[in-house]
Amino acid sequence: MGFILNRPSLRELGELIESQENLSKTPVFEGGPVEQNNLILAGLRWSDHGVLFHSLGDEELSSEENISIHAKAGIMAFTGYAGWIGGQLEKEIAEGSWHLVPPSPLMLIPVQTPEEGIQRWKEIMKRLGPWPHLLALAPDDPSLN
Repeated sequence: MGFILNRPSLRELGELIESQENLSKTPVFEGGPVEQNNLILAGLRWSDHGVLFHSLGDEELSSEENISIHAKAGIMAFTGYAGWIGGQLEKEIAEGSWHLVPPSPLMLIPVQTPEEGIQRWKEIMKRLGPWPHLLALAPDDPSLN
């Protein structure tokens, strides 16, 4: 299971569901193509070991104290997610369909606009080398090239 971190929907949690006031301004991201009608709340924070992920359920959101703790960890909301069956992602990585990069704290800072998300993706691809950078600069529809 994974989430797209650079596609803000330009909506806030309070627009989609009734939520506590300190959560209502939480930005909602397009998390992926699977179950896009589902809303997933997650705490994402950086540690010395990388990204820590915590799915937030009703019990975590039931008290102000828990919300304050998770808000410091960086609550994000996603519509949908990216998902794979057992072994599928490993196979796709082995065939070169994915570019793996170590996570960084910058990746967890929410982008505000789709344009900012595209720019962040291009910057990451540029750091991977000339071929990934060229791929990032290609149009979504190659016939427009």
